[in-house]
Amino acid sequence: MTNKQKQAYSEPEALKDILFQALYNKRFLLECGHCISFFNSTLGNDLTLKNGLNKDFKVICSQCGY
Repeated sequence: MTNKQKQAYSEPEALKDILFQALYNKRFLLECGHCISFFNSTLGNDLTLKNGLNKDFKVICSQCGY
């Protein structure tokens, strides 16, 4: 990867900030059938995004993703 290509990417902190603001205190049912809640529970939840073309991706829990 060239330096010019690297400059097109943001730092991980930017993604963390976006996710925290968008997901804080929200709960979702995942495509695998499990539930997940963000930043409001003492339980940790791991999430897997299975990348696909355009909007053809899956959002499942990490246990079902392996």
